[in-house]
This record gives sequence, structure tokens and C-alpha cells, in this order.
Amino acid sequence: MAHQTFNDPWGSGECESEHVSHNYVERSNWQLCHRIDWNGLIGVHGERHAERFHPNAWRQLGRVARDLDDLGRRFHPSGRSYPLTWLGDVGVKVCKPGWHRFGLAVDLSRISWGSQYVDFNAHWRPSVASHLRLRYLAAVAVFRCHFGVVLHAYNDPDGSHANHVHLDRSRHAVALARDYLSDQSIIHLTANWLLGRNLRVAEGWGDDTEAAYQDLLECFGMASRSDSDVELDPLTRADHFRMLLRLIARTAFHNAEPGVFIVPSTPNAESPDES
Repeated sequence: MAHQTFNDPWGSGECESEHVSHNYVERSNWQLCHRIDWNGLIGVHGERHAERFHPNAWRQLGRVARDLDDLGRRFHPSGRSYPLTWLGDVGVKVCKPGWHRFGLAVDLSRISWGSQYVDFNAHWRPSVASHLRLRYLAAVAVFRCHFGVVLHAYNDPDGSHANHVHLDRSRHAVALARDYLSDQSIIHLTANWLLGRNLRVAEGWGDDTEAAYQDLLECFGMASRSDSDVELDPLTRADHFRMLLRLIARTAFHNAEPGVFIVPSTPNAESPDES
């Protein structure tokens, strides 16, 4: 499938573009809070504040928030419900080269579900507890459901994403691509942290990655099955890739073994506006 892109933002010297200003994401109780300081590795965030978004990016971030809220309400390992409360950010519309210029890129620093949270500076690091790294993976998988570009500590082309995750709309949330680093990194991290593999993250898709990918499909009930009339192929269909990403997110957030959450035998296709 061809990658869909918007017009090249570097071709424009203008910083003004269509935007909306909000201090929340989709629902007024899903607040936006800006990172203002540090407590060790953990970001300190201030009160609710507003950012300027391109309407497209704000709509997509709302879909991210829905999935994050669903994770907290239904998939916390304690069995308790933790609704989404706020998202921490470090910038959206900024007058500089790239997709931030048009408000089509979002830099997130933290997701909070009340007393539960993931900090994007702290919780990717090998020194933290495994369930926190899995929570980081769960968030990254949710982001990729709705944003084509997801840059994070393990997919960091310019060395600036150790303390936040960058999402942008330069590429739509299309099907899984073996040659695409955002997608490679998610498969590699999932294989390493859930299946115990030792793949080099975002450094190519070789035979070991392909074998791990096929094992993940098997674990999540997405391989060819005699009890299903639906062929599931994340490599050709964006909605099937989102199924895989949500299964990764639920398994990682729940700190569960692969296979605890699987696709039903008659999965429902998602609507086109999810892309």
C-alpha cells in the first residue's frame, strides 16, 4: 500500500495555518498539562493548559485518548478501573521546520490514569521495572493506531526523543510496513519484552524478525485459523494492523502473557475514519 502524505511542510515559509486551541483532548475531563520541570527522571507537569492543533491532529489525538481510557478502565493488572485523566505534552504547534509548523505533530511526555501513569522520559529505560517498560510499549502501540509516525526512545533518528514521544501526520496510519522504522520498533520491542527475543530494535526486518512476527500473530489469534472465515493480514490492511496493535497494547498494559488477549473468530472491521 502506498504511503499517504500531506504537502511537504518544508516547502512553506509560513507558520500560520488552520488551527484549533484546546486545553483538553476530545473530552473536557481529559486535560492537557505541560511539562515544566523534573523530579529526577520523572517530568513535573503544571495545571491544565491550551495548545494549538491542526484539527486533523486534534481529532486523531482524541482517538488515542479513547484507546488509552479503554486500557485504563479494562486492562489494568489489578482488575481495578483507572480512567484516563490527563496527557502531558511538551509542544504541538511550533514555528519551526517540520510538521509542528502546521500543528500536525504532537510531543507527549506523560499519560496519567489517576494514580497510574507512564512517563516517557523514565519508563523506557532498562533500569525500570518491566511492567513500566511494558506500559511504555502499550502507549506507543496505541499511538501508532492513529498516527503514522511515532518517534520514541527506541526509534530516535535525531537523538532527541529520549524524554518524549513524537506523533505526526506526515504519514497516515496505514498497514504495517516491514521497511518502516516506526513499525519495526514496535514489533521488535514486543518480541523482546513479551516473547523474550533479543532483536536489534529498529535496525531492519530479517529472518529473526519475520519469525517473531509470525509467532506474535499466532499468539494473538491472527494467524490462519480453521475456525475463522476472515483472513487477517496487518501487512495489507490498516484495520488489521490496528487489531494487532491493540492486542499488543492490552497485553503489555495488563502485564499479561501473550495469548491472554486474542482476536475473536469473527472480528469486526473498523470504520475507515479510524485511519
